[in-house]
Amino acid sequence: MFPLEKTLLKALEEEIYALLPSLPLRRMLSYPLEGGKRLRPALCLLACRGVGGDPYQALPAAAGVELIHNFSLVHDDIQDASPLRRHRPTVWKRWGVAQAINAGDALFALSRLALLRLEGRRVPAGQVLLAARLLDEAPAGRRYLSVRPWAQARAKRHRFRPFEGAFTCPKTGFPSA
Repeated sequence: MFPLEKTLLKALEEEIYALLPSLPLRRMLSYPLEGGKRLRPALCLLACRGVGGDPYQALPAAAGVELIHNFSLVHDDIQDASPLRRHRPTVWKRWGVAQAINAGDALFALSRLALLRLEGRRVPAGQVLLAARLLDEAPAGRRYLSVRPWAQARAKRHRFRPFEGAFTCPKTGFPSA
């Protein structure tokens, strides 16, 4: 699949699923994650390795990338009224639009919590904040704020300001994509 060893891919899956809350929401949040190729988090880990970083240290960042990607898919399916994704009913088709919006928003929030776990991997707090800002500026984060006026109002209330830039390796701070 990707030039990542099986133990690293297994650790990535464990990192992602460790963030999911308990039932009943867990099933709804894990549903869009099932069957994905994990291309984006693999690129994050490979880029980190490519600049001399430890990909195991970057696992929370890779999990955050996968979670925000799935957030964007859940919301995109609602906006496009897509009944299927990966040959299965979409989240909104299975649980309804209101629950799918909640699930997508939860995936967005979990992507941020994933990045905060970088600090537990001895990544300096400044780099953790930079990674969070850069993830917010990723296309999915921008789209979240641009298509939801209530999210813009919430962001303004909390003095949220997205920043330009690419995602970075937590070890080196260098752009990874």
